[in-house]
Parts: sequence; C-alpha cells; structure tokens
Amino acid sequence: MTDSVSVSRMGHGYTLVGVFDDDGLDRRALERRVRAIAGVEMRVAWVRFPDDGVTLDALFQAAWTALRCSAAEDRGAIVARVPA
Repeated sequence: MTDSVSVSRMGHGYTLVGVFDDDGLDRRALERRVRAIAGVEMRVAWVRFPDDGVTLDALFQAAWTALRCSAAEDRGAIVARVPA
C-alpha cells in the first residue's frame, strides 16, 4: 500500500487520517509540515500496525482513543487506554 491521506469535516473542525509506510518515515517532520500547512494547532495520535490493530477500523479506533486520552490528560483527568 502506498501512503495515503484523507481529510473530512467533523463538527467545527476537520479530521485528517493518514496511512504511511513506516520505513524511513520521520514522524516529527511530517507533523511539522502538516501543522505549517494547516496553520492551526492540532492534536496528533500515531498508531502502528499490527501493534495497535490489524484492520484500518481498529487502527482508527486506537488513534481516537489515544486522542481522547491526551485531551483528558491536558485537562488533568486520568483516562485508561481502552484496547481497540
């Protein structure tokens, strides 16, 4: 599978989902480029096949769980990570 990205409208914001080959991927550089293009602050969650899931749906759910956990931690709450 080649790298691919999907952007969709969600409420008052957007959701960007990407699938990338991990070989040689510089995650920090990619995040910097996306943030520079978007021009807004954003949350990022990385998940990895097969550690976090073996289907795209499971990987997507694992990423959402990670985002919810990081948002809760920012507010001072403790949220347990839920397996996808």
